[in-house]
Amino acid sequence: MLIESLAPGRLAALGLGYDRLRQANPALVLTSITAFGQSGPHRDFPAADIVAMAMGGAMVVTGDPADPPVTLAGSQACVSASTLAAAGSLIALRHAALTGQGQHVDISMQEAVLAVTSICGARKWLDDGTVPKRFGTGTFSSVPSGTYPCIDGEIYLMVNRPLHWKALARWVHGPRATRRSSTRCSRILVAAPALPRAAGHLHPRAHRAPPRSRNSTARASVAISR
Repeated sequence: MLIESLAPGRLAALGLGYDRLRQANPALVLTSITAFGQSGPHRDFPAADIVAMAMGGAMVVTGDPADPPVTLAGSQACVSASTLAAAGSLIALRHAALTGQGQHVDISMQEAVLAVTSICGARKWLDDGTVPKRFGTGTFSSVPSGTYPCIDGEIYLMVNRPLHWKALARWVHGPRATRRSSTRCSRILVAAPALPRAAGHLHPRAHRAPPRSRNSTARASVAISR
């Protein structure tokens, strides 16, 4: 197996293109990791991690709607491409072990970002024509979701399913929560001015702490799964 990240065509220019290499070893797996893949209009463009994140659509859906697009923490385009390269290489190796025929695994950093942002990124537009937008700390697929201020910090809520709504209603209104309280709960969560009072009152560690800025780091996270 050979893994390389040279510019497209560079190996062939050195006399080491895949077509020539597999003549010597038909079972060879060659994995190439580049910014935009081995073909296409951008194949010869150099790019860093941040360019792949932007071109892959991750930055346009990250951050507050009032702010410019935001880069992800860490080298996420490189990490995503490396993960897909590892998975693709293992599949190709398995195929080679079964058939004796190798493959050329072509990994594009841009396409890797596109793949991992399928729910809220550019893939959303490709799937159903919906143009994704930035939702701050929330997500495109969960309503409500996001970070909300409490008396002693912040809390993150993500509600995906009807059972999550019921669990959230019980958490906000107690064990006697009804369908009506669930609807009221949704109105509270969507109405930002009302939520700090509700969440602050119900926070497990609620106490009279000094006010915190909107940019302070979240200290509490609640995952409602049942």
